[in-house]
Amino acid sequence: MHRHESGEVGGVICEIVLDRPEAMNALDTAMAVRLAQVCAEIAADREVRAVVLAAAGERAFCVGADLKERAAPDLGMAPRIGRSPVKLTRRDCPSLRHEAG
Repeated sequence: MHRHESGEVGGVICEIVLDRPEAMNALDTAMAVRLAQVCAEIAADREVRAVVLAAAGERAFCVGADLKERAAPDLGMAPRIGRSPVKLTRRDCPSLRHEAG
């Protein structure tokens, strides 16, 4: 997962890139935890004015939870992250989703 920032007039635009194209950007535990961390950092940064959520690859934006990880016999069931690992609480920071196509 990448976080990119660019300074623009009036504030910073952050881009979060889901980067597991080989798994159609399925959220495994590590990726979900990192996504939650990045969103918390962005929510606390008062200079951020916009967030763009993008995804690597061309097959899918994000297929959801990584079901292969959750069913792996050596891991048992992967720990649940909770209802949603992502929370951007600032209402003055618009959120956008970029879809290929």
